[in-house]
Amino acid sequence: MMRYRHCVLLFKSIHDVTAAEKLLKARNLWCDMVPTPRALHSNCGMVLEFHGRDLEQIKGALRSAPVALVGIFTSDGTEYEKEPLETDG
Repeated sequence: MMRYRHCVLLFKSIHDVTAAEKLLKARNLWCDMVPTPRALHSNCGMVLEFHGRDLEQIKGALRSAPVALVGIFTSDGTEYEKEPLETDG
């Protein structure tokens, strides 16, 4: 059985964080706005945390969303890895 990893969405601005949060919650995908982990560097001090089991649904929801997504990062508890994200355009 696959262990779910800690997952966060990193954005360029707090406006993008709040817009993505609204979009994901409208699609009944759980997410929570939390401070950016120290291991990740960003000008925006907040990220969206989500369940690893929802990774593919999150990617699909954000694929054409009008937000400036820096990346999706997962962690097994020691360090973060950037997930590939195909975007339109």
